[in-house]
Amino acid sequence: DPVTTYEDRCLRDAAWLKTLFCKLGTHIQVLQHEIVDNVLHLKVLVQPQPQTIPLVLRTLAPVDIMDYVQTTTYDFTTHRGTIKTQMHHPSLQGTCSEGTFILCATGPQTVTWSISSKVTSNFYLVGKKIEAIVARTIKKMNPHARAHIQAHLAPPH
Repeated sequence: DPVTTYEDRCLRDAAWLKTLFCKLGTHIQVLQHEIVDNVLHLKVLVQPQPQTIPLVLRTLAPVDIMDYVQTTTYDFTTHRGTIKTQMHHPSLQGTCSEGTFILCATGPQTVTWSISSKVTSNFYLVGKKIEAIVARTIKKMNPHARAHIQAHLAPPH
């Protein structure tokens, strides 16, 4: 089952999550990674490296402006979870994204992660611009994340 393989080798392994984020140009601190009653409780502080932050933000804001805390709860029985992202910098407090996701097998070796979320920003005037930049950055990272995950899950030759 590809979903179980993904769960076992990716979600249950905090060290591998750190490796993935590092390969994507982001440092993380795992604040919580525990499984209780077959439910993962994961909380990480994500600190994008300066070169991964769009130039417009680097010139206008402090380097840690894009740091965020991501909290994930995932039920290994139902293969469903919740994810909440909150900006860590004091000037962006109140800016967050909340959503739900589900993992499902879409082929013999394919897992699809479907997410539904909404973004709330309390950053006056430029909040929408920052949201758009963050969304574009995440979309650009997805193919790279997918490639690293596929390489990690590939059977050894």
